[in-house]
Amino acid sequence: MNNFTNNKNRNSNWKIFKATDYSSLMYPTFILCKINGFFPYKINTTIGSSSTKIIYHMDISGLIKYDRVPSSLQGHCYLFLGFWIAFVSFIQNNSRKVLFCKLNNVTSEIPKSKLIRLSKIIHTIEFIGIIFLLLQLPNIYSQNTLIFLFRLTAMYSTIITYCIDKLYINNTCIIGTCFMTINEKLHKLKNDLEINERHLLRRNYHNKWNPLLMINIQYIMKQHNDISKLIVDINEKFGLQIVASVTLSFIEITFSLYFYILKSVGVTGLDIERQIWFSYFITSVSYYTIKLGLMVIMCEKCKLQSYKTRVIVHEILNVTKDREITDELQIFSLQLLHHDNTFTAKGLKIDATLLTSIVGGITTYFLILIQFLMASKSCAEMLE
Repeated sequence: MNNFTNNKNRNSNWKIFKATDYSSLMYPTFILCKINGFFPYKINTTIGSSSTKIIYHMDISGLIKYDRVPSSLQGHCYLFLGFWIAFVSFIQNNSRKVLFCKLNNVTSEIPKSKLIRLSKIIHTIEFIGIIFLLLQLPNIYSQNTLIFLFRLTAMYSTIITYCIDKLYINNTCIIGTCFMTINEKLHKLKNDLEINERHLLRRNYHNKWNPLLMINIQYIMKQHNDISKLIVDINEKFGLQIVASVTLSFIEITFSLYFYILKSVGVTGLDIERQIWFSYFITSVSYYTIKLGLMVIMCEKCKLQSYKTRVIVHEILNVTKDREITDELQIFSLQLLHHDNTFTAKGLKIDATLLTSIVGGITTYFLILIQFLMASKSCAEMLE
């Protein structure tokens, strides 16, 4: 934990696209967290009080009204899920800091060349996302105080959700790079075995070379075990937030497409003055679709690297004839079987099947909304 703190203090020399450790790699995300007042800094309770006031005016006082039920449902879901993500994030500040300290220790095994390449990817995505959100800020202003407060709360909720999503995506990407580093070590080990296996018949060579090889395998096993445990910690620490984030993305994409169809046919169904997006339909659908895509891609790449480790270990077993090495690799193989290394959020698997399920769900609920719209039109015509 002290190493993590010391690394953060050395970030005065931080350079974009040239990260040398975990803290400099995550520096832009940590700065955004600091601005918004949560981990690893002081807790800000503004979002809770503002959300309570807005919900009061929506459901009790009636000062904020919606034209249609879908618009009201969308607004309530947006505020509730955003408040839930912020609340859980504030509660888990200390435990998340311990997780980041463990990630900092594991990241120290990654070569600096890989960290620099990784920082180019992470920092590029980070700054594109920040600029995208900053472009929405002018749309917050409104002469109506309640509408302004509503937009401000919604924007703060969006940024908080973005921070949690970026922490999750960046950490999965880092873990995937750690698995890649382990696989490269195993490939080198396999090549050494193929070249030097014939020398093991010589007693002197065997006595000098074999113990070093055993130590190397045991170290890789320990490193892999530590990384696999971090996946369990990430699933635990980010589970509730990611479920809420995925649900929020699903709801926003569904309603955005629904309101876009209504606008196309000339039906007023959306209170556009309560939206924080500058161009609602394009920016909203694009933002949530890209976010889900990045989340799934990073988790899939990490899982793929984990599966590659199993293949390489069994390839090494096929080329070695040494009894001690074989026994050690079999223990490693059993360890791999005990670690699933699948990213889940309270039972929800974050993989390619999630995208297919979301697409199917959006299509289903979109058709249901259209059917309700047609039914309401029919009832209105009959009453006339």
